[in-house]
Amino acid sequence: VTVLGLAFKPGTDDMRESPAIPVIRHLQARGASVTAFDPVATTVARKLLAENPPRFAESLSEAVSNADVILLVTRWPQFASLPRMLRELNSNATIIDGRRMIDPSAVARYVGIGLKGERS
Repeated sequence: VTVLGLAFKPGTDDMRESPAIPVIRHLQARGASVTAFDPVATTVARKLLAENPPRFAESLSEAVSNADVILLVTRWPQFASLPRMLRELNSNATIIDGRRMIDPSAVARYVGIGLKGERS
């Protein structure tokens, strides 16, 4: 499982009350192999998650290249390129869009948190 966006909001490394922290811990507690990526907050995240760190990717493409599931947590503008990137990688990963920023019709498998008539 790849978790995209570790900061509380885009444009910052502020991880106070970041939903990514409990999500990562929950996934790890259930045995998931977790990769995490954030364009800015990785240094802070490494400290906060030092006890049981996920694998930290150095780039968005590295983060999603072998993912079965991609969980979008923070609305970073560069994450809008996910549909194109997944097509280029020939990936059939499921996108779980916690920020509803991806067009559901642009990816093969999509779940939008808070949407009626979700498609997966």
